[in-house]
Amino acid sequence: MIGVDLAVSDAMVVPGRGIGVDILGVLTAAGLPMARLLVLGPLSVWLAWRQSWRLFWLVVIGGLLVGPLNHVLKVIFDRPRPDYNGTIEMYGLSYPSGHSAGAAAVATILLVVFWPLLTRAGRLRLVVLAIVG
Repeated sequence: MIGVDLAVSDAMVVPGRGIGVDILGVLTAAGLPMARLLVLGPLSVWLAWRQSWRLFWLVVIGGLLVGPLNHVLKVIFDRPRPDYNGTIEMYGLSYPSGHSAGAAAVATILLVVFWPLLTRAGRLRLVVLAIVG
């Protein structure tokens, strides 16, 4: 798997690789803890105001636990970060990506909270978008 990691890293992460790096940065920024707080914080306040306690706790617990759970998974998989031959100093374990786990957690929480509010056409659009990517 390290070969795959290196190929993806070389194509997307090494500085100076072009617009793909910028796009990847925007997509993974949703998984940062501050981005999760900016999205899930107001959502949890809104759910508390509506007294939707089950969804409120889903948002709070899901938003808080994704980081520690991802760390446990990193320890289990124990995959080192690829070596960039001195171009980038990176430490820690590589898989699963904390950015991706955080972004997936936010997307899943938003989907669970807002699914009942979507029309049938809106649900179909989301399913098609998820499949097509």
